[in-house]
Amino acid sequence: MKKNQVIVALALILTSNLSIAQEVLSRSLSPSANGSSGLITTTPVVLNDDVEGTPYITSDFLPARISASDDNIFYVRYNAIKDEIEVKGDNNQAFALNKYRKDIIIKLVSNSKTYRLFDYVDDNELPNLGYFVDLIPESNIKLLKKERVIFIEEKVALTSYHTARPAQFKRVSDDYYIKISEEQGAVLMPKRKKDIAKLIPEHSKDILSYIKTNKIKTSREEDLIKLVNYMSTL
Repeated sequence: MKKNQVIVALALILTSNLSIAQEVLSRSLSPSANGSSGLITTTPVVLNDDVEGTPYITSDFLPARISASDDNIFYVRYNAIKDEIEVKGDNNQAFALNKYRKDIIIKLVSNSKTYRLFDYVDDNELPNLGYFVDLIPESNIKLLKKERVIFIEEKVALTSYHTARPAQFKRVSDDYYIKISEEQGAVLMPKRKKDIAKLIPEHSKDILSYIKTNKIKTSREEDLIKLVNYMSTL
């Protein structure tokens, strides 16, 4: 009996802490010009047996710090399909961080993985705004990772010769972006080494020399981090 009472007490404490953190964050995120709040209600994706996979990079909510209220721990997850950072509330609610605050930084407690909003040029060559993993937070040149999940529609077997396929969320390769300055939006990191060097024309020879000397492979994240760290020193 005592064991059950302890479990109930712990559950009440956790729920209370979630409510307090949620309230603190709502106050910390000042309203925008149009009066919208810092948190907006969102509908978490309910997975079912008919759909494989998940739109979330991690299905579980993970402990994180949010810069608007750094003294509190929040539970968050990233929905790559909707490009939303979901914050866990009480009573099975979830809230999305409103995208009007580009200065907000979300850092996971377990590994310091850092999410931020950045302006970028999307696949249609249009200006956009979205969440990225900031791979080098302290660098003046930003290397950003866009985590990707795609949704594939169900494939119906039209005849016995065809194979049916359920609808699925599929984790696909991430895209890497580079942001040279505060004034410029992030652009897709070029695959060709010469095109990377052209991003800073006055130092293109230095960049090519560094790539060659250090045997940089643009397909490897750790090499891109080394390269962008070097570019930041030029």
